[in-house]
Amino acid sequence: MAATSQLGTSGLLAGVLLLVTGCQTPPAAQKPIPVPPAAACTNQNLSPEALFTEAKAGVVVVLADGDTGSGFVVRQQGGKTLLITNAHVVEGVNAVTVKWADGSQDSAAVVSNAGGDSPLTDLALLEVDRLRGKPLALKPTKPNVGAEVVAIGAPQGLEFSLTRGVVSSLREDDQILQIDAPINPGNSGGPLIDRTGCMVGVVTFKLEASEGLNFAIAASRVERFLANPVPPAPPRQPFNRG
Repeated sequence: MAATSQLGTSGLLAGVLLLVTGCQTPPAAQKPIPVPPAAACTNQNLSPEALFTEAKAGVVVVLADGDTGSGFVVRQQGGKTLLITNAHVVEGVNAVTVKWADGSQDSAAVVSNAGGDSPLTDLALLEVDRLRGKPLALKPTKPNVGAEVVAIGAPQGLEFSLTRGVVSSLREDDQILQIDAPINPGNSGGPLIDRTGCMVGVVTFKLEASEGLNFAIAASRVERFLANPVPPAPPRQPFNRG
């Protein structure tokens, strides 16, 4: 299928994601998981070097059943650490390994999964059973088109790499950010950070056979997910065709 830069509808965005990740059934509603409020953002104007220095302690490489993705710390509560990644990064698993910038590793449980049946639901919540890393603040307002951003992740397994670019457009009622910062497999689930050091998006996918057409879930959508995270649905029993 030929790639297109016209992404004004949810259907097309969902179709692009399905090409990359496959289809999943959204989990049934279950008892919400309590998540404390986020820290406030600041009005700094940091260089890419300073952004990486400030953020790297809160970024992880997610190792899931032979696949590599990225993630980042959003909250700490009750002696536990909560992290965000993409639903497609943790597809089919209930636990992953997260690797920190200092080289240490922890086991993390998948405690919530929005399903990943469209770009807007490609979110999952991980929990490490101790305090680790540094939470990244979520930006409460949408970025402007042209705003400078950096992405931190593990493109093609190259851990803790930084790429930079700008917000090219706002899609899906400002819930999807179109960016030109280079994105590759392994970046999925990593933070998109603006010059204030706040997380403005979660890197999610790129258009195949395209240049500079990359996308992230906006922080406002992440906040909505965190306001009502639900445990992942239990695995479905295989269908017996007889």
